[in-house]
Amino acid sequence: MGEEMVGNCEVCEKPVPRSNMTYINGKVFHPNCYESVKVSMASIEQDTIENEKLKEELQRELRGLKVQLAKLKNLSVRKKSKRAAKKKSSKRKSTKRKATTKRRKATTKRRKAT
Repeated sequence: MGEEMVGNCEVCEKPVPRSNMTYINGKVFHPNCYESVKVSMASIEQDTIENEKLKEELQRELRGLKVQLAKLKNLSVRKKSKRAAKKKSSKRKSTKRKATTKRRKATTKRRKAT
């Protein structure tokens, strides 16, 4: 027990002495164990990097789609409100015009009578 043990190897799970350790990405290995899994770890890291890039790209697309959806919703709301305003305004205008013409006729009759 002259050497200090750091932890267990990720591959063989045997204790690793500090003098004979390889520490990669937060994991402890024996040098020969690391050489045996080095290729597979590199491919896993490459896949992770590619997945992160793909994830970022999808998030950008999602943000863009959310903006488009919001714009379309706003447009549909505006169209509906314009239709409703046209219906209300046409009814209001016609009723107002009738009321004003009736008032005008009544006031002109009163003026003529006096």
